[in-house]
Amino acid sequence: MTSEELIAAIEDLQVRGAYRITRAAVEALAHRARELAGADWAEFARELRAAAARIQRAQPSMPSVAAGVAHLLAALEEPGEGEGSPRQVSERIAERAAAFVDRLDRAQRDVVAVGSALVRDGDVLFVHSYSGTLRDALQRAWEEGRRFQIIGTESRPYGEGRALAAELARLGVPYTLIIDAASGAYL
Repeated sequence: MTSEELIAAIEDLQVRGAYRITRAAVEALAHRARELAGADWAEFARELRAAAARIQRAQPSMPSVAAGVAHLLAALEEPGEGEGSPRQVSERIAERAAAFVDRLDRAQRDVVAVGSALVRDGDVLFVHSYSGTLRDALQRAWEEGRRFQIIGTESRPYGEGRALAAELARLGVPYTLIIDAASGAYL
């Protein structure tokens, strides 16, 4: 998959959930750096920054995306702007991306473990929007044998809640999908 395809998937909401979006953003930017490794320094830096800006515009309210992008772009400044070939900087970016994704993956596993442990048999949980981390925690709790049900909003205008409902329903989790305006009545 090219960096363009990864960035387009983020822009088109084909990637959902902060964890997965952040992971895709970091991978897309590292991939773009590899694609540009043969360019001259000015083109490399300009195009890499343009890709980073596009990724951040696609998810402007997601601090984890901004942090991941900034972490990778810092490689442009090491040891100093214009020092090192684009190929060398691309390799530094790949190393930074791998380390970032590794820490992100470990944090995700920890949060899912803690979150799934909070779900008890017989719980009725109310959810709004889409969270891949929440979905993973609920899936783990379900697979560990705890039985619960979900009431979730459809989360307009993009229908993120409908996506979560569909994913959990495939697992067999009882899910009542409601319109956003019905939240007060259900709570």
